Amino acid sequence: MYINPKIGEVIHIPSESAVVISAGNAQLQKGDEVCIVQEGPDMTNPKTGAKIGRYDILKARLSVTECFDAYSVCQKLTTSTKKLFPPTISPLLEEREYVTINKIPVDPNQISGSNIEINTLIQIGDTVIKG
Repeated sequence: MYINPKIGEVIHIPSESAVVISAGNAQLQKGDEVCIVQEGPDMTNPKTGAKIGRYDILKARLSVTECFDAYSVCQKLTTSTKKLFPPTISPLLEEREYVTINKIPVDPNQISGSNIEINTLIQIGDTVIKG
């Protein structure tokens, strides 16, 4: 269950490694984390009948890589460190950090704008919350 409020939705899928969401500079900045979720059912406390929230299913946790006034581009990034030289040469040259852009589970039929609905994959219209 995610308690963060909805900030937008997926509005475009340009590739297998990026989605465009309908949240811009007012809600996000480059480097923020967002979650693409499938909205689940409302849950109630069985003893009191009180509504306790909605059980959302996490589809992907992504990083905002570009942020504009009305939308943002999000990708799944992996950071790794690699040793470049033996430590005796220079401690400054010992390691370098690399960022890899990974594929995310998008509906391949929607990369070009198709409207086929597959619930297990990220789709246009999916809910986005700030991670």
